[in-house]
Amino acid sequence: MGEKVYVSGAFSSIASEPVAYFAALNPLTGAALPGWDLDISNTVNAIDVNPVTEQIYLVGRFNNVGGQRRNRIADVESSGSLSAIQANFDV
Repeated sequence: MGEKVYVSGAFSSIASEPVAYFAALNPLTGAALPGWDLDISNTVNAIDVNPVTEQIYLVGRFNNVGGQRRNRIADVESSGSLSAIQANFDV
């Protein structure tokens, strides 16, 4: 976990890297880490990281992540890939 800083917001790029709504950054340089463009369809309002497994949980106004249907919640692997776990919330 100390090797990355996770951020969310209303952005479509970070330092010319195309990444939207959520990114993993290098904590020393602030540069977006490659391979972390999850193609999220809307804002991410909350990020939580499991300190044991390093799974990343995203909650927000999105309904697609990485081309997969994810209503309002997504589980992301510590490598930056979308988890197979699919929990959808309709509000």
